[in-house]
Amino acid sequence: MLSVPFDLYSTFVVDEQFGFNETTPRLWVRDFLLGLVVLAALLAVLVAPLLALVEALSTPLWVAGGWLVVIAFLLGTQILYPRVIAPLFNDFERVEAGDLRDGIERVFDRAGFDLEEVYTMDASRRSTQLNAYFAGFGRAKRVVLFDTLVDRLEEPEIESVLAHELAHWKFNHIWKQLATVALQIGVVLAVLGALLSTDALYDMFAMPADATYAGLFVGLLAVYPLLELTAPLSNRLSLAHEREADTFAVEVMGDSEPMADALAGLARENLANPFPHPYYAAFNYTHPPIPERIRYVTRTDADETTESGDTPSPA
Repeated sequence: MLSVPFDLYSTFVVDEQFGFNETTPRLWVRDFLLGLVVLAALLAVLVAPLLALVEALSTPLWVAGGWLVVIAFLLGTQILYPRVIAPLFNDFERVEAGDLRDGIERVFDRAGFDLEEVYTMDASRRSTQLNAYFAGFGRAKRVVLFDTLVDRLEEPEIESVLAHELAHWKFNHIWKQLATVALQIGVVLAVLGALLSTDALYDMFAMPADATYAGLFVGLLAVYPLLELTAPLSNRLSLAHEREADTFAVEVMGDSEPMADALAGLARENLANPFPHPYYAAFNYTHPPIPERIRYVTRTDADETTESGDTPSPA
């Protein structure tokens, strides 16, 4: 409830001022209520077994069991999100025959993949901003292109974005990110278990020693900053994945120009901050700033050209 005023202001004031907002008040209310129901259901599935483990087992055992529960939950959401949760909020359509489909087939062929399903999403119902993402694994995996991206970028640029998303699949970035999150959660649960196994936390807030649920809540308030303070470490991994994906897109397209143009288009249409403060970027950016990415892909292309024996053209 505390976040509602900020979300309303962000959507109907800030986004409106910059021409991004397409959300109606009715759609916002629908999204809010539906999101609340989905969140409550997911939290119930996660929290119920965790609380049962805390009640039934000693600290080392419930920490280990809770860690396994969280891992199972993360894997489950990777399957549920693209197939069940996302379609509750947006419509997804397979890219059918046409120029875009032909380009997609070329990208899959160059990338060395069998053609999988690629979808467009009706993002324009809520915002004019451009994006694309890769989600899921196994039969639940899918590449999603925002309809705004398809409408505003040229076909070679769309193909380079698709190649970038395929790299996350090719290089197992989803699994690596899940492993990182699992490690973070393991540390948080271990610290939480250590706090709850002493009387200090309960004495600090004058709670009875058997107030397990209250102890968990207060303990989480104390432990949560660990995730915030370690954000630069997890973000560094994400930044490395994005650079690897950009490099792969250049290799697939055979030239840095489509990817550089796509990045420039994303920055232009989304009004991205090209030069964020380094400290802010360290804690909040999972992608390198756009100018840095453009320089990176251009340099990568020049290096590959030099290694192949060709003389790069002057900039």
